[in-house]
Amino acid sequence: MELQFQNKSLDCLRSILCCVKSQEQTQEMKLPEAMPDVAKVLGAWGQCVLRSKEWHNGRMSISGGVMAWVLYAPEDGSFPRVLEAWLPYQLHWELPQTQRDGTILVQPVLRRVDARVTSARKLMLRTCVEALGEALEPVRLDIFQPERVPESLCLLKKNYPVLIPVEAGEKTFHMEEELQLPGDCTDGTKLIHYSLHPQITEQKMVGNRLLLRGSAVLQGLCRGPEENLRSFSYEIPMSAYAELEPEFGEGTAVQVIPAVTELELEMMEQGKLRLNASVVGQYLVCARKLLELVEDAYQPGAKTQLQTQTLQIPAILEMECHPVRVEANQDFPAGEILDVTLQAGQPELSSGSTETRLQLSGVFQILYRDEGQVLQSAVLPWEQAQTLPADAAVQLCVCAQQGEQPDTNRSGNSIQAYGTLILRQKAISAGNISMVTGVEVTEESAADRPSLILRRAEGESLWEIAKACGSTEAAICQANGLTQAPEPNQILLIPVV
Repeated sequence: MELQFQNKSLDCLRSILCCVKSQEQTQEMKLPEAMPDVAKVLGAWGQCVLRSKEWHNGRMSISGGVMAWVLYAPEDGSFPRVLEAWLPYQLHWELPQTQRDGTILVQPVLRRVDARVTSARKLMLRTCVEALGEALEPVRLDIFQPERVPESLCLLKKNYPVLIPVEAGEKTFHMEEELQLPGDCTDGTKLIHYSLHPQITEQKMVGNRLLLRGSAVLQGLCRGPEENLRSFSYEIPMSAYAELEPEFGEGTAVQVIPAVTELELEMMEQGKLRLNASVVGQYLVCARKLLELVEDAYQPGAKTQLQTQTLQIPAILEMECHPVRVEANQDFPAGEILDVTLQAGQPELSSGSTETRLQLSGVFQILYRDEGQVLQSAVLPWEQAQTLPADAAVQLCVCAQQGEQPDTNRSGNSIQAYGTLILRQKAISAGNISMVTGVEVTEESAADRPSLILRRAEGESLWEIAKACGSTEAAICQANGLTQAPEPNQILLIPVV
């Protein structure tokens, strides 16, 4: 007798790569003739912009640039001047062998931006972009299930409730806003720097629609009348929806990674700003499935041959998003704090035998006036670590981006700078499961077989005992009055079927 199983395919996505790449860029900045010579650099700021993503010929690539601003104090003692620059970047990931192109999820961040004086008329600007890139390949899982099973055949079935990635894509948020600067910045205002920090605070499925809501915090620094520097911050709501092909049921989980793709801020009359920005929300939809697999089979009193295959299920064990507070404490001179910004790289993961260490690091940049009303700047480095359980069969993907606007607290002669990072964490199973895809049974003679066997339970399961002795689990339970697994070393009466 030969029993063939039916293939019931399941289309899903498999993560084939998830790692961080970085690129450092430098650019020489020459002062225009109309600007005075440089005495010192007061600060450097930047905004990372994602322009494109590409999957081609076994390689995944992203490109974009850093909008950068450098504020310097002139040698002639006049008011500070600002220079602007654009530094392009390209990052590449080599992919393992794939059958077809897939989907890219990426979170680029500006890990570092700084500048130094090389001559009275030149500055050297340096930036470092880091990006966590994940490649998702479309795959078809072959799941074999039996049909019209004979009563004499025993099957070991197991159910696997899993969360599986099934769809990925992106939705763009467009923002066109007119904003009003603080009241004393209505005349002669000039922008020093600005940046946009998007957050997705709500994502849910309604039928075949993915609803996305969040906000983008625009923060920056401007120069107003009498060369006063003022920081500003605006929270701009974002909402959009994406229509997906299938409808998803309860328990659907969604992860959304935002990235700025366009940012332009224009000064208008009477202290007004015109914002034109775009944010792409890269989403991953995971559906809950119950997979029923046959892991073993036999027929009592017969020779049984099994055809098996290994199934690799790309299950998501954990997917969460949570804020992490970071801070730096340092002795600090008295004065007026004008501007605080946070720079942070992507988390660094290092795995040991029992735990994985997640390392975060970055700097706070503070612009202030000292007691003599001289403009000064300070950089406060920080680092923070946490540990997670380690498992060789689990792949961790963790990315970070800035959350709430950073700020400071003073206490005596010291200062505390603090901010929030949003961590998106995903644990992906890399385990394999053996499943039966077909059974061939050959009858054997029962002349030499006993009708009853006495056997000691030695840590084996009832299935293993029944299969070895030519019985069934039900027959053993009935003969011994069992309602649960036998006790270790218990003597069992095993009727041979």
